[in-house]
Amino acid sequence: MNRPMLARILCLSLVAATAAPVYAQSLADLSKKEEERRKTVKEPAKVYTNKDLGSVPPASSGESSEASTADQTKDADKAEAKSDKSADAKGTDAKDKGTAKDKTDKTVKDQSYWADRMKTLQTQLEHDQDFVDALQTRINSLTTDFVNRDGIILIDDGHDVETAYLMLEAEDVLGVPHDPKTERMAKMLVDHALAYGWDEKLGGFYEHGTTFGEVEDIRKEWWVEMEGLNALLLMHEKYGRQSDIYFKAFQQQWNFIKTYQADPEFHGIYPMVGPDGIAAEQNKGQNWKAAYHDGRALMNVSERLKRLAGNQ
Repeated sequence: MNRPMLARILCLSLVAATAAPVYAQSLADLSKKEEERRKTVKEPAKVYTNKDLGSVPPASSGESSEASTADQTKDADKAEAKSDKSADAKGTDAKDKGTAKDKTDKTVKDQSYWADRMKTLQTQLEHDQDFVDALQTRINSLTTDFVNRDGIILIDDGHDVETAYLMLEAEDVLGVPHDPKTERMAKMLVDHALAYGWDEKLGGFYEHGTTFGEVEDIRKEWWVEMEGLNALLLMHEKYGRQSDIYFKAFQQQWNFIKTYQADPEFHGIYPMVGPDGIAAEQNKGQNWKAAYHDGRALMNVSERLKRLAGNQ
């Protein structure tokens, strides 16, 4: 071993030998001083427990998101429960209202209610019966008109066209479905009047004539013209798509009434007009001149024209 190396070893050994007593002495002194300090402390200044701990710090972002989702779910459940409760309440209210309405209806329909109802229906039945009786009276009158006068059967065109209207109106009033035979007969009555009792020149229906021959009385009576006006437009409403003959006759009939049958100065309808279109008499009132012929015809025509115009 060379000298430099030997010198290093000797130096290190010397340092270690001198340092150990110093280190041991320093630790002993520190322990003794700490023991003497503890003896001087009589009791602790403060004792910490769990109550002295501060609040829990906020959770991380992940935990916060989960908590928010849970809160939203809880709020949604509360809202749904509230909605269901509201719906149940509404259903209960509707049921209660329906029950109350039923109770109200039962209360209204008492003996007095049904008595009034029966009275109304009885009045309507009597009205319908009066109409049937009037129709039967008209049929009897027509039967009287269809008599053999010296072997010749005379036809009253006015009653023909009026009967055509009354037959169809009777079905409507009585609520009976339209019978094809009845409608065919009504159409035949009007067609016969146009074929054998119609004035092609001035318009209007003649007073009466034979069944299939010449016209015997070419005068024109007020109620015949009014009933003809009503029946012609009725036929046009039913058969106008098949032929325009009824509407053309209706227009000519109305023109005849305005020009010859109506009083242009004092108004009103002349009872009888001659073949030349001149009124046979100026007196417009008489015992047999009832207002239902012209009143009914004009109201029906007005209503039917509006209905036809609305359908176009």
